[in-house]
Amino acid sequence: MANLEDLKKSRETDRAAFTKAYNKVEELITLEGVDISELEAELNVLKVKVERLEITHASILELLLRRILKQNLKLLKIFVIKLYGLKQKQEGLSLVNKM
Repeated sequence: MANLEDLKKSRETDRAAFTKAYNKVEELITLEGVDISELEAELNVLKVKVERLEITHASILELLLRRILKQNLKLLKIFVIKLYGLKQKQEGLSLVNKM
């Protein structure tokens, strides 16, 4: 799995490519007498750029989610250990009180 910094750099590149493709399509739309086949070709390029950006974005979100889950799991383990320690203390006090 790629690391977060690599994915962020890739996202920057993907955004720039998307913006360039979007601007080209927008420019063609505003022209009078635009060649429809050229416009369709540029729309296909834009579609590819959108898909690439979506994939990169999803990868970043997945990686961030994994990091959050790992952090939460660590916290959960700490709380379980503390709870177990409290339970042991309680059982120890119960034994002392019974004596």
